[in-house]
Amino acid sequence: MKTLATLLSMLCANLWATTALACQSEAEAKPLISTSPGEVSGVAILEPIPLSQPFGLQLLFCGKDATTIKEIKVGAVMPAHQHGMNYTPVVDALGDGRFAVSGMVFHMPGLWAVQIAATGRAMPMYFTLEVHAR
Repeated sequence: MKTLATLLSMLCANLWATTALACQSEAEAKPLISTSPGEVSGVAILEPIPLSQPFGLQLLFCGKDATTIKEIKVGAVMPAHQHGMNYTPVVDALGDGRFAVSGMVFHMPGLWAVQIAATGRAMPMYFTLEVHAR
């Protein structure tokens, strides 16, 4: 019997194999808002977001320094309520500026700000993504 991690890895690999690697060409991709100077941009492809249930997303970084990103940390906060998630997501590096994130849980409806810190070069890069949970 395959483990959940193996199944998730296979699902993510299949998703990435069927999508283009250009950040701007992803129809269902949502652009990340960069709060750091630099030549790296990113997009997120979200799974359906069931309230109070785990979901995942894929992150793709593009640009001159995108392949230097070796690690990312992901969290989320509700700006209106000033609190974060009750769970810590798991991030898997897929190579070439691609990452799979699992274990995200939005336990309340409303606006969430997904916060992403990317490291692998001298200075970390920071990105945000606004998501409405219903």
